Amino acid sequence: MPKGAALLILIIFAAGAIVFYLVRIFGEPPLPHQTSKNSYLDEGLWVAPAEKEIPVSAEGERIRYGRELIAHTARYLGPRGTVKKISNGMNCQNCHTYAGTHNFGNPFSAVASTYPKFRDRSGRIESVEFRVNDCMQRSMNGTMLDSQSREMQAMVAYMKWVGKDVPKTVRP
Repeated sequence: MPKGAALLILIIFAAGAIVFYLVRIFGEPPLPHQTSKNSYLDEGLWVAPAEKEIPVSAEGERIRYGRELIAHTARYLGPRGTVKKISNGMNCQNCHTYAGTHNFGNPFSAVASTYPKFRDRSGRIESVEFRVNDCMQRSMNGTMLDSQSREMQAMVAYMKWVGKDVPKTVRP
């Protein structure tokens, strides 16, 4: 391999390592597509509401806690969870990227507009709480949360807030 190619590979590897390290330290960057205008771009794609739009109220605190639980599930509900020890150590955002706000990354855009809904897997009409517990049991190899618990109510509040501007029955 020519010296120039080896040097280029080394530079690319070093840049990747630096980016990985910075993300580990400072967290994920804000989403470039978040807007405070409305929930759809001209192209018809759903856009998550910006975090700064979360209301400053008791409901806003519930929504923020729900986002924190989705983003850092293991910290609160994992094997060494500070609230409960009921899951395998994954975070919800391992599947629902950017805490469910990223198009094509299992977003929560349609939660408020489509639940409750019939799902073939269970053969019944499911609530959002039932669906969250399905993930807790299946995807996170854990146990169910009480549907009236502070944590469940916070996660549901956050998911509904994320899709608040999506009209009923619409699936972005």
